[in-house]
Amino acid sequence: MVKHLLLILSLMAIPMTALSGADDRLVFYQPQLDDQQLDREQWQSILGALDDAGYSGVVFQWTRYNEEHFGGVEGWLGQRVEDAVEAGLEIWVGLHWEDRWFASLERDSQSWGDELNELLLGSLAQARTWQDHPRYEAFAGWYLPLELPDRGLAETGRQTILSGQLGRLLQALDSPLAVSSYFTGRQQPRQYAEWLHGLNDLPGLRVWVQDGAGVGQLTGRERRHYLDELDCDIGIIHEAFEQLSAPDAEFEARPRPLSENQFDGCHPSLVFSLRYLPAGELLLQHGQP
Repeated sequence: MVKHLLLILSLMAIPMTALSGADDRLVFYQPQLDDQQLDREQWQSILGALDDAGYSGVVFQWTRYNEEHFGGVEGWLGQRVEDAVEAGLEIWVGLHWEDRWFASLERDSQSWGDELNELLLGSLAQARTWQDHPRYEAFAGWYLPLELPDRGLAETGRQTILSGQLGRLLQALDSPLAVSSYFTGRQQPRQYAEWLHGLNDLPGLRVWVQDGAGVGQLTGRERRHYLDELDCDIGIIHEAFEQLSAPDAEFEARPRPLSENQFDGCHPSLVFSLRYLPAGELLLQHGQP
């Protein structure tokens, strides 16, 4: 553990500027390999359509997916980020996603804590790589792609481990970091909110919560109970899709229109995802949902 801590604190920390508020609206973009088929002019047209639709920024969900780097800082994804900065959009850069994250939640707390440390070190290394991006200083912050479910993280002991490790990651980054969470009914709404409020109190951490409307696992009334417990400084991710596939099947979804009254002016607003918006129609045509 000491070795891991030393590895974390030894990384160069360079501060960023930020940050979005309740009047801003960000959209998630999940990079896929098929997206590189779009040329720069098509991507710039997508960014222009986003701006016209009132979106103020883009969250690039990851810059590494397992072993895939999407061309890296100097490749096509790096150029997409640069174009978004030049378009005047607020940019959050996602770090390293690994498929083993959800499986790790089924392990005992000690093993899970060790694996969490490894995963966070992977994201920290990714941040160090992307500090070489030519528009790095314009980034609003980083996004940690490891989604935090109530399933597997309801125990106080695990929440304490998570908070401690996120705190050390924030210290090493010395930059804003956002995380997202979703609820499945494993915790009571008030307990879930208290956990997230505690995380959100970590200096430099932003917490965003998926509204669950697209997945549809809970009823609208049940989801409302969870969302109503959240303080206004917790962001809400509005799901602009309708899931068609079964929970354990390969993901399949279709666009689901959003209404303006969903954006209440209290919480920072985000939308998932660009692929399901009219502005991102080209992405849905080229890639997977």
